[in-house]
Amino acid sequence: MPSTASTGKPAPWFLDDHEEYANGSGGDNTRASAFRWSANCPEEAKHSDYTIEITTTNSTTSTASSSNKDYDKHQEKRTTTTTTYYVHKSVLIFAGDRKSEYFERMFDTTLSVKENTESVSKIELAHAVAVAFPIMLDFIYFPFDMHPEKKDIEVSTSNAVPLRVLSNYFGIRGLHQLVNTFINLDLSVNTCIEYMVNAEACSDVKLISSATEACAVFFDDVESNALLSLSPERVQQVVSVASFNSMNGERFSVKIMNYMKAYPELLSKHPDAFQSILCCKKMPSIDISACVFFLLLDVDDKVYKCTCKKSRCLYDRCITSYGDKWSVHSSVKDDQLKSLPIEVQNDLLSAALSSARVMTKQIVPRGSQVLMRQKTLKTCKDIQFNNAAKREISVSGAGFRAANGIYVLSGVYNEHPSYEKGAVIEGIECVISIVNLDNCWWISRLDANEQDGEDIDYYRFVCDDEVDDDIYPCFDSIVASVAEKDEYLPLPGITFIDWAIF
Repeated sequence: MPSTASTGKPAPWFLDDHEEYANGSGGDNTRASAFRWSANCPEEAKHSDYTIEITTTNSTTSTASSSNKDYDKHQEKRTTTTTTYYVHKSVLIFAGDRKSEYFERMFDTTLSVKENTESVSKIELAHAVAVAFPIMLDFIYFPFDMHPEKKDIEVSTSNAVPLRVLSNYFGIRGLHQLVNTFINLDLSVNTCIEYMVNAEACSDVKLISSATEACAVFFDDVESNALLSLSPERVQQVVSVASFNSMNGERFSVKIMNYMKAYPELLSKHPDAFQSILCCKKMPSIDISACVFFLLLDVDDKVYKCTCKKSRCLYDRCITSYGDKWSVHSSVKDDQLKSLPIEVQNDLLSAALSSARVMTKQIVPRGSQVLMRQKTLKTCKDIQFNNAAKREISVSGAGFRAANGIYVLSGVYNEHPSYEKGAVIEGIECVISIVNLDNCWWISRLDANEQDGEDIDYYRFVCDDEVDDDIYPCFDSIVASVAEKDEYLPLPGITFIDWAIF
């Protein structure tokens, strides 16, 4: 420090230590010399002494039709893209746990390798991986970039997989730990599909396995639209995992139906691609809305051989499931049912009627007079009804409310079809029937507690004999309607419900 010889005090012309340095930078000069990498622009990376060339190849497939209409020629086009990154050797190898062990080994070698002599590394990466390369460089450079608004990288579901692959490839321990921690916390029902897709695109074998396990565990709750992101091979891998969990076979069937509809070309040319997915162990029951779709696939039993070795396993599951849900058949469109062969429609109808018959029996205590009468009825499977429009009867508007509802064809009584529905009257479970007796149609009930064998009649209908020459009731030709008691008034309206499957 300059001083006067006599006093030893600072010379008066010496600048104060706290005086602002007059370089026009506002005193923040340290930030001006920060290290920064640059892509395709060396001027932005001051003092850069090394170059990294990242090359990616994208493949696109186009179809060109030849003169032969039955032959399509597939042409694959490859597009190569190279991005040049200008970096600093010192940053790559002196960034602590952010350093690259890959470049550290390369720069420390005494061998005359091309990368050292030419100061350039030429690396080929998958496109899905290469898109995260700038984020990797940001991670390495963060301690050296003194820009006040600069923030550390943010790991997300979309970039976690390529960053994990890059951290392994270039040996960046800090990044690898950061990404793995994030994935372990982020892998869930909402992200497992995205992780599987990204892991496959980045060829991360270990993460593919982990994401597959997660998809198997969360399968029931995975959105159907998200499932469409997976290839058929991946879906089969998911359902084949030991931890696969589908607690509801019906939801599973709807999800698989929607998935298969998204691959019509594959479905028509290689339907066996979905073989293991349709196994009875994975899909024991089928939602009624999916029954027709799977029946159309398996109507000839030519492709879908279940692992249980049972003949027509998928077909039988569809028929049984439809029968079990006969009461909600309206969820199936009429044109869908009509698209089925007539013998399949017959099987569906038989299953539905049999199911209705069982339900009617189950609501009445064993030993009741209703069951005694049912011994005289033929089962629905033994009856060949030709009129599909007369298998259900709707009763509405009756003064006796328990008589209102849908009556299902249940058998034969007095050489006429009989219809039944369950009801609870004054706390007693019973069956209300529509039967023909003495040329009249009756709405009657037989209680479990009735000991004298007498029916309790509610309404009686007499049809025109000249019109009613059919075994079915003809509600359009009723000439007389009677309520057995005034308290049962008003009289009900009665109509047939057309299933419309023929």
